[in-house]
Parts: sequence; structure tokens; C-alpha cells
Amino acid sequence: MRGFVFTNYTAWDGMKINEKYYCIKKAALPLITIISLSVLLLSLIPFLITALYSYPFADDFGYGIGPHLAWQDTGSLIRVMSMVWANVAGFYVNWQGSFAAIFLMSLNPAIFNESLYGITTVLLLGMLVISVFYFVQTIFKTFIKANHYIGIYFATVVLFFMIQYMPSVSEGLFWFNSGIYYTFFFCLSLFYYALMIRLLDAETNKEKYVPRLKLYGAWAVLLVLSILIAGGNLVTGLITSCISIFICMVRIILRKQRILPLVIVNIVLLSFFMINCLAPGNAYRALYHESPGVLTSFLVSFRYCIYYIIKWSNWRIALTLLLLQPLFYFAMKPITIRFRLPLLYVAAGFCLLSAQFYPIAYSGSWLPERMANIIYFTYIFWVFSSCLYMTGWLGRITQEGKLNRWLTRFQCFGNKKIKMRVAIVGCAASLFLICAWGSVIRGNRSHTSYIVVDLWNGIPQTYAAENSIRFALYREPSLEVWVEPYTAHPHALYFGDITDDSQHWVNIQVARFFKKNSVRLTYKSN
Repeated sequence: MRGFVFTNYTAWDGMKINEKYYCIKKAALPLITIISLSVLLLSLIPFLITALYSYPFADDFGYGIGPHLAWQDTGSLIRVMSMVWANVAGFYVNWQGSFAAIFLMSLNPAIFNESLYGITTVLLLGMLVISVFYFVQTIFKTFIKANHYIGIYFATVVLFFMIQYMPSVSEGLFWFNSGIYYTFFFCLSLFYYALMIRLLDAETNKEKYVPRLKLYGAWAVLLVLSILIAGGNLVTGLITSCISIFICMVRIILRKQRILPLVIVNIVLLSFFMINCLAPGNAYRALYHESPGVLTSFLVSFRYCIYYIIKWSNWRIALTLLLLQPLFYFAMKPITIRFRLPLLYVAAGFCLLSAQFYPIAYSGSWLPERMANIIYFTYIFWVFSSCLYMTGWLGRITQEGKLNRWLTRFQCFGNKKIKMRVAIVGCAASLFLICAWGSVIRGNRSHTSYIVVDLWNGIPQTYAAENSIRFALYREPSLEVWVEPYTAHPHALYFGDITDDSQHWVNIQVARFFKKNSVRLTYKSN
């Protein structure tokens, strides 16, 4: 118990509180952070091993047909890039307006060689880890100004829940087309928020000197990020636009200086986002679904949000929040930020989370798991940041004596120490009960546990071997190809297959990718 001290009482709001009895010594905090970070990194090793056995599927072939054939026929990167731009123009007119996403999805590693497809997981995992740490550290450094180990620990816990319990790890981190379209652009939005916060802080904080050339370069990067995000998936583009415009309006109302760069970035973001939304391909695609209307979609998005909050909340999140409360409570104590209006913060986060369901509600279609992934990421940020914010608020009102005055209205207890402890436990218990509610509906194991079991049983290895046989058949001279269905369905790698119908859209994409007239499944007769 060297990490704990049972002495050194301090006066706090007229109450003597054994401060260090509840909190961990500063020397122990780095150790806790290192342990949690090590657990996170170790849990990702099975992901990287499994990535060695991954293969492209469905839209990977569809978006890669032109670039792949160009590389196969000419071996010229210039020709490949020309076909990528042709993809952007073609899909923009005929299918979707997300021009930046189309560009990136056309460059999946399999167009050069399917053995490179494992790079997908390395890229997406790396982007997710780096963007979350960068964003969280920016928030803690700029606003909260707490011990930087608290920020690292917070980011580690958030990342663990994001990665281990996302709705579909296969579509989020192993399927290039899906992961780039959603996970990658979600990460870009985190970089966008963090860089904007750092730039605005540098512009307004006179104590920090930043060379003008460095500032101009950072604003240029932010401008590029705004174009990329505007040309990505509609969920990320919509939420990023809303948050960015809100920040811009607040700074205009507060009459902050040097507002012009932020205004320019927002104009560019909105302009390119409208280019995305108004694409002819989006109008064509909308013919397949019947929209319930603007107002109905608005209400449906809130209903979706409530449903998925209950679905995603479970005992793991509840227990983690309960354990984090004491640490956050004393970590927030020396901080000067006031954490005003905690319920408004929670409500604003709920509205922001609901807004992410609006595009799918308006389209009248079902919520695909690849889209649910990034909404789940936002949910995790909202839950844990709300816990942090409410804990900080509790610490501030305790310091200012407000908690004591509120509690004296209720003569349930006479001891002031008990009153404060009851308030802390009550706040933690309320969050616990809200999150535990969802555990009745869902409580699946972590993705790492599924992946480790699959690796132990050789399922990804079998899946890769079966794909190797398929790709060999695809390269044979025959124009009609029959392949056997997969016998192995690894948790992280399997998300579908071709069918026995050569006119199915997935079969057509594969056939065109390999210059075949048709491909289809064949089943062995007993």
C-alpha cells in the first residue's frame, strides 16, 4: 500500500477531509497509466496478427476495378491515378457524392497485390489510436490543464472501449472500403477538432509565442482537413460542420480577434460539404429509399439515439465509470475551470449524438454496422467525458461550499463528511444504474477474446488458405469460375461472400476485377 497515504488532513469547505486517503499518490499515477497503456497495446497484438490473413471483399473490388486493371496492364502509377480520378467522377454522378472517400477507397492495397491487404488494419488502428490521443491531450492541455498522465489514462480507457466493443470490428478495422469511409474519416475529424483548438488557443493566448509561418502552415493543414472531411461520409461531415460553425459563431459573438482564418475554413468546409450532398449520385441513390421527411427524421433520430444508448451501455462501462469517479474527483480538484451547467453538457452531447442518426433516418434505410461504429465512438466519448465533467462540477461546488449548503437542506445526516461521501456515491451510483440498464440487453465479450480464440483454433489461417485457392482460380484463363464457399468464418475477417447467382452485385464486381465473364459459388454434392 505504498501508493496510499493515510495522513495529511486539509481543510476544505469547513470540513476536514482525509484527502490522500481517497486519491493515489502522484508517484503511483504514472504507474497506473503505464499499466493501462500496456494492456491496451497488448490487446491490439491479436488484431495485427489476424490482419496477416485478411483479404478484400465486395466494394474493395468494385472501387478498385479501374485502378487494378490499369496497374495490371501498364504497371504505371500515373495510369492508376488517372483511373482513380475517373472513379471519383463516375461515382459522383452515378452513386455518391463523397469525392474524397471515393478517391481513397479506389486505392485499396489489393489493387497492387492482395498480400498487401493487411496494411488496412495497421493504417486504421494507427489512425484511431493517434487521433484519439491527440484529441484528448489537446482538450486536457488547453482546457482542463490537469496532470498529463490523467489525459493519457483517459484516452487509454476510451480507446479500449472503442476498439474492443465497437459494433463490427470486421467492418471498422479490417475491411478497407468500410474502414476508410467511416473509421478513417472519423479520425480525420478528431485531428480537425484538435488542430482547430490548438490554433485558436495560440491565436488568443498572448503568453504563447508561435511563429507566424508555423501558424499559417497549420491553418493550411486545417483547410485541407476541412475539404477531406466534407468529401467523406455524411455523418462525419454533418457533425463536423455543426461543431465547427458553432465554434465560429461563438467567437464572432465574443468578438475575438483574428477570426478571418476560421471563417475561411468554415466557408470551405460548408461549400465542399454541399458539393458532396448535392451530387447527382446521391439523388439517384435516394430513389431506392423513401424518406419519411425532415421533421419525422428529426424525431426518429432521437428515438434511434435512445435505443442505441440502451443497447451499447453495459456493466463494463458502468463499472469503469464507477472506478474512475474517485480518480477524476481528486484529479479535477486543483483545476480552476468551473464546469458549469453539467446537465446542459450532457444534454448537448445527447443532441449531438442524435444528430449523427439523422442522415440514416432521413434516407429511410437501416443503420449499417460500419456507420454504427463511428456513432458508437461518439457515444463512448460522450459517456466518459460526461462522467469527467460531472465529477469536475462536483469537485468545484464542494470547494465553493455549495454542496454543503445544499445538503444542509436535507437533515438526513448530521455528519458533514457523510454528506459529502453520500453525494459522491450518489452521483456515481446514478451513472452506474443508467449504464447498467443496457447490460440486460447486451453484454458481449471483447473483440480481442474472439480473435484470440479464432487464432488458437486456426480459423483465420484456414480462411486465408481458402482465399488463396480462390484467387488462384480467379487468375486461371477460364472465363467462367466456380469456387467453393468458405468453411472458416473468423470473427474479424468474415463479413460476407459471393453467391451462387452470377448476377449478384458482389459476383459481378469480382468478375470484372479479374476479367471474368462470371464467378459463382458451387456446393459439393453429398
